[in-house]
Amino acid sequence: MTRHINMIDRICFALGLVLLIAVSAFGEPPTPTDTPTDSPTDTDTPTDTPTYTPAATAIAIVTDTPCDGYTDCWSDTTTNALILAFSSGTSATCMDFDWQWSTDCASWANLSVSSSGCCGSVGDYTKAWFLLNDDIGCTDLTGDTIAFRCRDAATDLATWWESCSLCANTCTPTPAHYYVDPENGDNDDNGLYPTPTPDSENGPWKTFTHALDVVWCGSSVTLLGGTYSQSSGETFPLDFGDHASGVEFYGQGSDETLIQGGGGENVINWTADNADTLLYGVSVSGGLHGIYVEGGKGTIDRVRSHDNWDWGLLCAATSTIEVQNSIFDNNTHHGVQARTGSDITLTYSTIVDNADVGLEALSGASLCATHCIVWDCGGKNVKTDATAYYSDIEDATWTAVNGNITSDPLFWNADIGDYRLFDNSPCVDAATTTVEVSWDHGGVTRPQYTEHDLGAYEYDGDTPTNTPTDTPPPIHPPTLPL
Repeated sequence: MTRHINMIDRICFALGLVLLIAVSAFGEPPTPTDTPTDSPTDTDTPTDTPTYTPAATAIAIVTDTPCDGYTDCWSDTTTNALILAFSSGTSATCMDFDWQWSTDCASWANLSVSSSGCCGSVGDYTKAWFLLNDDIGCTDLTGDTIAFRCRDAATDLATWWESCSLCANTCTPTPAHYYVDPENGDNDDNGLYPTPTPDSENGPWKTFTHALDVVWCGSSVTLLGGTYSQSSGETFPLDFGDHASGVEFYGQGSDETLIQGGGGENVINWTADNADTLLYGVSVSGGLHGIYVEGGKGTIDRVRSHDNWDWGLLCAATSTIEVQNSIFDNNTHHGVQARTGSDITLTYSTIVDNADVGLEALSGASLCATHCIVWDCGGKNVKTDATAYYSDIEDATWTAVNGNITSDPLFWNADIGDYRLFDNSPCVDAATTTVEVSWDHGGVTRPQYTEHDLGAYEYDGDTPTNTPTDTPPPIHPPTLPL
């Protein structure tokens, strides 16, 4: 009787493989139709939640052991995980197996299975949810293929059952726009909507940390107003690594989106080496270094990095960072430093009130400031190999050098961090037209008059009649995802 049952099992398995070949040749499993194709907005919120999109190629695990049956691959655009679905010949679940992955069926690496996503169902399939975030570097595998193998962790650690009919790599999800809200978000939601929907997964994520774990190249993230700190669930340093590469992060202005570090760690560690990476419209404070870049590339725009223990911005190794409309102030040591091998370009930025040095480039580094204000920085405003053009620098040695001036910029109230300009500031209309930007740190359109103004702020005719209060500068955001 047992022999007949095994024979039936083998016949059924063979029929399953034939069915798989037919599915692979003539069509895929049904594609869900309720996946949003456009970035949702406040006024256009679909009622369905995104689901899994089948990959282009199916694979078969060729065995009649506990991993028998067939598999397919899905990419989950919400979590950037890879879903490996399989039908098991036993009552064992995917958590009972050890899994590994390979791109050549020769060298294998361990693969994690998430218990939270394990062994539910996708149509007629049982699913194993593999976390690519930690195990597979999707940047390095884009366009490649992936094979999987498993073993029965409970009974047979010596035998691996594998498929080398490689599954097409699906680890780069369709780019999407996501939202994070430290006050009203939930990391269990899908992140595709700016406001939560009751009894639904439609809503923003809660932490920037979570967003950095799951987004991928080509996506964008709106960081809604609020304080992003350890008490709101953040883990520092924020990791601008592979998952941040090529992603645009939009805050709502440096007085609205506040990222407050924990003191002993950097606030942001930036290693993403895609020049399309963007950090926009946030305040960064309370860390060892505000923004530490090592080998990273990208743009910093309308950012204020202040009140950090050491540096506001520190670039090392082969970093290449462009900075505009930004402020680096009240840091214990340097405002901005470029170390050997790195390249920093600053335009229309204000570097002020840093205890030791404003701008510094060590030997073998490049730091060039154009149309900036560098003022009241303790030991030295511009030091060693850093250079400046058409800027206002508090150091007489820079007078008339490279078109620089050395006149008091006449800030509204530097004591409270208000670096807007009075109408009679020498920085008003003082920029050349060689480097142009469309708006300033507060979102005011540039230029307001004849030429652009130096520094992070464009004078817009709003001159105070008496001593400014501690009311933060107004934000007039340009068009950006909200």
